[in-house]
Amino acid sequence: MRDHEDDLLLNSGSGNPTVFERIYECQYCPKSFTSTRNLNRHKKFHNSWKPFFKCRHCHKSYRNRARASAHLWSHFENQKEVECPMKDCFLKFEGLQNMEIHLNQSHGESPFQCKLCDEKFEKSFGMVNHFFKDCFIIEHGATDFKTVIQKPTKFVCPVEFCDQKFDSCIDLKNHLDELNTRNVV
Repeated sequence: MRDHEDDLLLNSGSGNPTVFERIYECQYCPKSFTSTRNLNRHKKFHNSWKPFFKCRHCHKSYRNRARASAHLWSHFENQKEVECPMKDCFLKFEGLQNMEIHLNQSHGESPFQCKLCDEKFEKSFGMVNHFFKDCFIIEHGATDFKTVIQKPTKFVCPVEFCDQKFDSCIDLKNHLDELNTRNVV
């Protein structure tokens, strides 16, 4: 066999049991190819692909913001201690349901305002969703709800080649969406 230990020989299905095709497997994913040329072309995708959003909890990476948010949310769903995301309220609760009950009972008549970016929402769920998926995770890369929350002075773009800073998480979100639309990353 040649130099590559990763090469596999596979019966080509030609009916002749002595005819085999060489199979080259990608070291990054389960795909395989019948020529080194095709394998090398495929590897360029892996080498050029830079993740846009990285989970700081488990190190998974995503190019799509919605998928990254959904993944990150899965880390928080079963947290025991949850801090109220309302501005000027620092109470903590056991579980999301108790925190949402508190939101509706204590903050139900006023607009729900995010403590990080001051964006306002008509319903508590919209603000909670925004806070834990957009502001909290993008700015803090939080691994749990116990992280101390303070309003940041600037929101820094997480893209490697970009050093832009923004005054609000909404501006950062718009910037990231624009980069994603232009396929800059």
